[in-house]
Amino acid sequence: MNKANRVCDFIMLLGLFIYALSATTSISVITIGVVLSSLGWIGKIVLTKRLEIKNTPLNLPILVFLGVITLSAICSFLPIFQGFDGVRSISEKVLLYYLVINGIKEKKHINWLLACIIGSLCLLASYKVGLSIYNPIFQEQMASDRTLGGCLGMVIPLVISMVFLISSWKIRISLILSLITMVICFGLNATRGAWLGSFFAIVFLGLILNRKILLGLGIIVIFFIFFLPRHQIERATNMFSLQFPSNLERIYLWSNAISMIKEHPLLGHGPGSFKVLYMRYVPKVSKELIDTTSLHTQHHRHAHNIFLHIAAETGLLGFLAFFWLLIAAFRLGYGVAQEDERFRILGLGLLASLIDFVVHGMVDYTLAGKSGYLFWFYLGIVAWMKCKSSSLPDINK
Repeated sequence: MNKANRVCDFIMLLGLFIYALSATTSISVITIGVVLSSLGWIGKIVLTKRLEIKNTPLNLPILVFLGVITLSAICSFLPIFQGFDGVRSISEKVLLYYLVINGIKEKKHINWLLACIIGSLCLLASYKVGLSIYNPIFQEQMASDRTLGGCLGMVIPLVISMVFLISSWKIRISLILSLITMVICFGLNATRGAWLGSFFAIVFLGLILNRKILLGLGIIVIFFIFFLPRHQIERATNMFSLQFPSNLERIYLWSNAISMIKEHPLLGHGPGSFKVLYMRYVPKVSKELIDTTSLHTQHHRHAHNIFLHIAAETGLLGFLAFFWLLIAAFRLGYGVAQEDERFRILGLGLLASLIDFVVHGMVDYTLAGKSGYLFWFYLGIVAWMKCKSSSLPDINK
């Protein structure tokens, strides 16, 4: 029995490592990792004949959030299978949270998992930067890759914190080189929401962790001003301009979402309904705007705002449940960082990444795709640290 349990533990951990290696590169491989880890967890449940879920302060908000989404799907006008496809999508990501808190046994596992995420993203960033150097046309293509920008925005603050966490100079130099590569790629990527999110995340780290971080941020901003290509500079200077088509497009999308909320305020229209109903709420606009934006097409799957999107699809109850989850997550992360010196720097790094997630989410739907998985993975690590914060010193193995 003990040997079988160890095999199940190994399978769970192996699945998590497969996830970490593909967290920023491939949704298909992410799914393989989550499924494999789930099989290990199921095997353990069968062997022990009991379902053990660690008690964390996030369990109740998560349960309420999933409950509201499910109820919204049941009450939706959409076909039942379509509504529950949205429930399935978010449940897959929530499952990763529980796999993390139940599958990780030692702190060194967290270190290695994060190293896999950082290493794979660094390789991807190097590849993208290399393509941009040899093929300038690719720079404009990369600027529209919001998925890459979202991942970079959520990982860069974590790398910065780990530079201060790791005592080994060899590893620290590797992290700094990885950080430089990611920052260059981030600048070329030009995902403005991620830029904004990272700015607030790094300022948070500079104020709470080390003021040298603020100096580094200033140097990066100056470097970008003088050396970024024209296309990226243009996107940066028009970040808040309503003359920029994509900015105005977002205003109309938010207006659409608000109209949907007014129509069904309690439970919304159901998971996955925005992409179906979006065209019904598109306002009448000028021909010029139609020609320069994708406003009058079926291109939009979300409202480009996590809060408005959740409220439109699952109502104010869904919005309040998600907001509760975020508040609980930030309180938990800050509490761990304050209470346990062993987790202080890592906890602050994860908090900074969550700040990026929320700020970026004000202009995009960061709860989907790879950034959505990263969000739940980070929450799992924060909850695991809380569970272990009163354990014996051997947690540092």
